[in-house]
Amino acid sequence: MTNTIIIVDDDGLDNFITNKLINAKYPQTTTISFQSISKALDFVKQLEVTSEKYILLLDLYIAPDWAWDFLEVFEQLPVSFQAAFEVYMMTSSPEQKNIDKAKHYKTVKDFFKKPIREEQLYLMLDND
Repeated sequence: MTNTIIIVDDDGLDNFITNKLINAKYPQTTTISFQSISKALDFVKQLEVTSEKYILLLDLYIAPDWAWDFLEVFEQLPVSFQAAFEVYMMTSSPEQKNIDKAKHYKTVKDFFKKPIREEQLYLMLDND
């Protein structure tokens, strides 16, 4: 199965590091990066769901928006569409209140501390 990872993070350096790690460990995986919630949502909404697995790496705060803004719209999309995605939230400074809040969104699979590590990629990509 082909995997596509969609990275939504406004920090260019974090995007670069995450892309490098993914390409080094999983060269068959496609990565697409966005530095804004609106552009990421526009892209996701236009995707045609196939058997491909999409992984969303969603930073908690993407100035001036929050991941919650993305999730509120994403969770209004058809459930059959949502099923093609695994959503993982990430932040450089996790607070328990945000981890708890993420658990209230049915599409969020896990919450990671940045930078993303190899073990976390393994959980996302090799856990089929």
